[in-house]
Amino acid sequence: MSLRAERRNLSRCGLRLLRSYAPRNDLKEKGNKHVKYVVGIIQPDRLDEVLKRLTDEEVHLVTVSNVLGRGRQKGIAQVYRSHKEQGSLLKKVKLEIAVNEAFVEKTVKAILGGAQSGQIGDGKIFILDLHECVRIRTGERGGEAIG
Repeated sequence: MSLRAERRNLSRCGLRLLRSYAPRNDLKEKGNKHVKYVVGIIQPDRLDEVLKRLTDEEVHLVTVSNVLGRGRQKGIAQVYRSHKEQGSLLKKVKLEIAVNEAFVEKTVKAILGGAQSGQIGDGKIFILDLHECVRIRTGERGGEAIG
């Protein structure tokens, strides 16, 4: 039911709708809802393979950070590149990728294909809605700013 129809129905009952808090659809029309933010937490030794697969899928805009964290294994000592790492936080790599909705599945498949070893601690992928993106150089917004 449209907002206008709701107001008509309320006025027939003697009530008045002062302000509508319905979600705005104009954001979707601008393309902002079609931009996603993909965050991947992976093993450091799998980074080169993941980047290669992302390039193969034509996903080039990637931010990479070295991070520390723990998951279900709770930081239990593990062997990494032939030496045992001890402690509650393990070294991981964080990938941050903003993509248009058409590239989300390609991005996820590339990260999975490059990072999956079948071992505990392979990592996680998070997909978030990106409310707004602005290219600083040109001032473009939304999907156009992603490229």
